[in-house]
Amino acid sequence: MHFGKWIVAALNTSKMFEVQVNENGKKRIAGIEGKFADAIFTKMNIEYDIVFPEDNEFGHEINGGNWTGVVGMVQRGEADLGIATLGINENRFRVVDFSFPYTTDRLTFAVLKPSEWLTGFGFFNLLDLPTWILLFGSFLLSSALFFAMLKATPSKAAIIKNFRELSKAVERGTHRVYTGKGTFAVPFFLNSKELYFRLLGNEIERNNWYMQSEEMVKNPLKSTDTILVAPSEILKFLFGNQPRIFISEDSSYTISTAIVIRKDFCCKTQLRKVMSRVVSAGIYERYFNLESFRYSLSLPGNEIKRDEERILTLNHLYGAFSMLLAGLVVSFLVFVGEVISHKLCVCSTRATQKHS
Repeated sequence: MHFGKWIVAALNTSKMFEVQVNENGKKRIAGIEGKFADAIFTKMNIEYDIVFPEDNEFGHEINGGNWTGVVGMVQRGEADLGIATLGINENRFRVVDFSFPYTTDRLTFAVLKPSEWLTGFGFFNLLDLPTWILLFGSFLLSSALFFAMLKATPSKAAIIKNFRELSKAVERGTHRVYTGKGTFAVPFFLNSKELYFRLLGNEIERNNWYMQSEEMVKNPLKSTDTILVAPSEILKFLFGNQPRIFISEDSSYTISTAIVIRKDFCCKTQLRKVMSRVVSAGIYERYFNLESFRYSLSLPGNEIKRDEERILTLNHLYGAFSMLLAGLVVSFLVFVGEVISHKLCVCSTRATQKHS
């Protein structure tokens, strides 16, 4: 059966859906979803063109029921299909149709683990500045304080493990949460019954904590205060082999992913039938595992997994002993000052008595 040429909207994202041009000028698609889509189109003997949205978004609803991104192009008839790891939900179903789902995933988050141990002067993080000032002023850095400090230092840094803890961290202002522009994450957060989800959604919206799709796959976790919210499969694909990245087991919702189809598209039934067979044959999982393996090989070889327990060395106590020494020096100077002050007072008293 001849179906004619299809127009496919997508996001040109590394490792997910890449458009490559060979020496003859012919385009081919690569990446997990790219190869999966090509397998379907090849099976159906389809010719296709790839188009990209100008805003480079997955697609979210704006005023008047219009949509941006990939979903918007399919809604307006600028494309027949849309492929961009798009989840099936009620809002999108009002303007587009969906193919047979090719995967089901849950929304979670990933964070760069803090250093396993707070070393050197890291024990300052245990208390805030006013508390330290009160302690130093009250006890003059007494030895009892430093023995207590040595017991608590070094200390293992806490890792945020679920969305409730994440919400508290964002509320305190210690962390920032990023997600893809046009994904279902923020609408879900904003409409959730749980207060901590709504807080996350409001903070993301207020601070415009969004990432483009290409930015999300290129090392978005550059510091320990940055957290990425995304489907768990994507996070495992990007960070599964990096021991310094923690991927939470907590999840907010589970959603199926499918190809977006124009409402009046002619070949929905045939596409769904072929996709059902391809998905049942495990083709999507095959491409996912293959790309994951290739990506893991491309990572730097200097990722060394640290043991959970480490030997306590003098370097870990350097900061504490330095401050202890500084406290002793300050105490000695105060003592010398008191002695000198006392001598001056005695001399002054004697001089006054002689004049009398």
